[in-house]
Amino acid sequence: MNRWRRVLAGMGLLAVLAASPLTAALAQGGEWPINCNGLSAADCQVLVESTEAMQQVQSVSVPEWAVDLTVTTDEGTQAVHIAGSAALVLPPDLRALLTTWTGLSQTFDAAALSAALEQIDVTAIPAMLAGLGFYLVLDEVRLPQPDQSLAGPIEILFKDMGLYLHAPSPTGADAWFGEKLSLTPADLSEVETSLQEALAQLQSEETQQMLAQLSELTGPTQQLQALASKYIGTARGADTVYDGQTMYTFITTFDLEGFLADPDLPPLLMALLKNPALAALDVETEDLQSLNEQQVQFVLMTVSLLVADARFSMTQWVGGEDRFVHRMSLDLGLDLNLALLGEEAETQTASVQGSVYVLLDDINTTTLDGVSAPLVYYPLDDSDNYLVGTPDQVKGPLVMGQVVSGAFVNVDGEARDIYSLALEAGDTVQIALVSEDYPYLSVYGPDGFLLEDFDTYQEQTVTFTAQETGVHLFVVYAYWDMAYELTVSAGQ
Repeated sequence: MNRWRRVLAGMGLLAVLAASPLTAALAQGGEWPINCNGLSAADCQVLVESTEAMQQVQSVSVPEWAVDLTVTTDEGTQAVHIAGSAALVLPPDLRALLTTWTGLSQTFDAAALSAALEQIDVTAIPAMLAGLGFYLVLDEVRLPQPDQSLAGPIEILFKDMGLYLHAPSPTGADAWFGEKLSLTPADLSEVETSLQEALAQLQSEETQQMLAQLSELTGPTQQLQALASKYIGTARGADTVYDGQTMYTFITTFDLEGFLADPDLPPLLMALLKNPALAALDVETEDLQSLNEQQVQFVLMTVSLLVADARFSMTQWVGGEDRFVHRMSLDLGLDLNLALLGEEAETQTASVQGSVYVLLDDINTTTLDGVSAPLVYYPLDDSDNYLVGTPDQVKGPLVMGQVVSGAFVNVDGEARDIYSLALEAGDTVQIALVSEDYPYLSVYGPDGFLLEDFDTYQEQTVTFTAQETGVHLFVVYAYWDMAYELTVSAGQ
């Protein structure tokens, strides 16, 4: 699977999770009981009805969604902001299958798991995929590395058995990539074989024993969940009006500090950590055998002291008429006092602020009729050689014969500098990239596609000849801190 296929798979999953009613349903119920601490019986009933309503959702649009995360330490602030829109259409059979597997997500009941596998009709898979559609748009992507942030839009579309990506390039061009999916009888036979093998494995004596061991975790896990629920409270907020309908507001909070200080927590953790069933999960338990309750209590007390302040809340806006969740926000804040770890700690204080916001609309009336799949597109594999970005990522234009100095500092992952140069078809240039370390150099054409990768470790001066007229991009990148000098001169 190439790089963009992994990205598309991840983004597709994000679209399903962000736009799916499963998110809202699980937030309210799922494996955890609906928490009505602090609510009246009537308000609790609203949440119950809302969970039931969201479990019936098969299509939804997300006009707005956003994810924000900010981490502040003594060294500075790192911020991530991603925002866009989405839409999801689930065919009824796939929706029912997802609901079944969601209900089994934390069960260790071999019979129930086997029954769920046996219910999968392989011949129905093509129809499920044909009816599935999702559309994810990333309008803003701001990352700690400014050169990798994007101002505008990346589109990911799955429709009519086709997977597509639309992305801009720093040259100002843009391109569609895609791939039509097809399931031949041989493919379906392979899927059927895989399901039968999975079912046989599930029914094997070894798996049965493992599931039996894992089922022993159910009791301690449920007890831990019950204890945590004591510190979850929900309050009824002020009603609002959205799209002509009154919205009931519910705000759920979690008291982490109270949970950590609860005297019942250490023995529950001990029961969980020393449960023999952990061996079935390949957890190394040898070091846990000498653990005692006082040690666990000390660790929890230390964590409590390190947490100067903690804030966790979820707000839901439930339709007074249809009981659907139309808006949801998750907010967290965590302030840490790391000075307690001693002066040798690199960071003395740290603060984490995060939020997720989702607006749901057109519930059960959403279609992708207004979203057109491209008629012309490059193969999805070609996206590996395409530079995604926007013109504001270009550090500046190159001037023939002039030296450009650059440096990468505090590199975490990949750092890159992008420079532009307008060339005529047939122009030849000499490129000199000088550094005491080992930077990489790539040249992209006016359409955003890779033309040349140069190994500047072997030779610091290389030659490039333009095949077409337009703005070319010269990209210097590295995976560690370094300084460099780049010179592009007219060649012979």
